[in-house]
Amino acid sequence: MTHLPTMQMYLKGRRAQISPNNPFNKGVRSTDPSLQKGKHEDLEALKKRFIGTQAKNIIKKDIRLDLGLEYSIDPYEVCEPGCKHCTERIIPNAGEYSTGLDLESVIHIKENAPELLEKQLQDKNWTARPIMLTGNTDCYLPIEKKTKITKQLLEIFLKYKHPVGITTKNILILRDLDILKRLNAENLVRVTISINTLDDNLRRKLDPKSSSIQVRLRLLQLLAAEGIPVHVLAAPIIPGLNDHSIFKLVKKVSELGARSIQPIVVAADEKIAEMIHQQFNLAKKLYLIKRHAFEYNTTLFGQMRRPQMSLFSA
Repeated sequence: MTHLPTMQMYLKGRRAQISPNNPFNKGVRSTDPSLQKGKHEDLEALKKRFIGTQAKNIIKKDIRLDLGLEYSIDPYEVCEPGCKHCTERIIPNAGEYSTGLDLESVIHIKENAPELLEKQLQDKNWTARPIMLTGNTDCYLPIEKKTKITKQLLEIFLKYKHPVGITTKNILILRDLDILKRLNAENLVRVTISINTLDDNLRRKLDPKSSSIQVRLRLLQLLAAEGIPVHVLAAPIIPGLNDHSIFKLVKKVSELGARSIQPIVVAADEKIAEMIHQQFNLAKKLYLIKRHAFEYNTTLFGQMRRPQMSLFSA
């Protein structure tokens, strides 16, 4: 059993307070970052580190029934917000990094992601299927302002008229609004915003470094006003914590322009989970039943690769 050091300093601004040993690493170190000599001297764990990488593949099979997508792209690995409920914390990597502080502070940048995506879309065997940005991390991390990798990916999706879904909590997405509007003109994009509560105090406890609820609601409203299809992912819904305001949440996002909402319920008891899903279904019937369901356009991609055929269908 791992115990916290009795004199460990509280790391302000970090969800994780320890760096647990990676099971794939034979070395054993203290879980207190202030005691990890060399690598973390002078609390280096508090500083973000960015590591450029060259990925071998960029599109991965990632069936997400909640989002209706089966493929995803992660331009970044490890996610700076470090949400307390992040599933990445239970998936140790095979390298030297921990699922504690390293998960929030060591950001891997897949520098060749745009090149790999274009190569895949040029493959004669590839057929158009919606691809999600992203599977595990937010594609609009603060470092995206500098790298613009997500923007380059969107430009490639637009170039080949390939459908893409985006999941984010970050208002930085508005930087790419012009691209989103052009994709949307041909039903090639849907944006998913994660909102699981209207209580920002609760959000601070679960997602201390992510955008406030007010910012997310404003983002939803702005995108919807531009005609961009917006889906809300209510995740996670935890019984006894944020399941008491389901109707208020669905009503609010509906008023701001969301077309749909889907919960991910974290509950050990299947009956409790089913009750929560029933509440969401009823709330959707009350507030979202008249909304036009979004469908990705998968027909244009083939025409772009066979321009000569498109002349006969014009």
